[in-house]
Amino acid sequence: MLNVRVQTDEGEFVNIEVQSTGMFESLHKRFQYYVFKNIATQVHSGDDYRKIKPVYMIILFNDEDRKHHELVRIRSDCDEKYHDSDGSLYHIYYVFLKEIDHIIKEKGKENMINLWKT
Repeated sequence: MLNVRVQTDEGEFVNIEVQSTGMFESLHKRFQYYVFKNIATQVHSGDDYRKIKPVYMIILFNDEDRKHHELVRIRSDCDEKYHDSDGSLYHIYYVFLKEIDHIIKEKGKENMINLWKT
């Protein structure tokens, strides 16, 4: 279920979803579907494809990836190592909320101001 969908003043779409638990890979496919659907509905046959605006998806995932411990995972169609991500039409941000617990244990509550430097 898509929780929030907004359009910015620049015409870009932002989807925000809160997901409690589930099979991560099957959820990733569902999230991609939402993103691609938002891209596809922006144009119709004969339209100027340059008018397509990027879609951003932010998933607040109340779980952790047991294989890779990271707070935020970013996926898009351009790899910044080889390409400029400005041309990407989709950007997916996973925020693994339970990872915050690991960071608190590692750094201590008093050091939470440095949360984004993990």
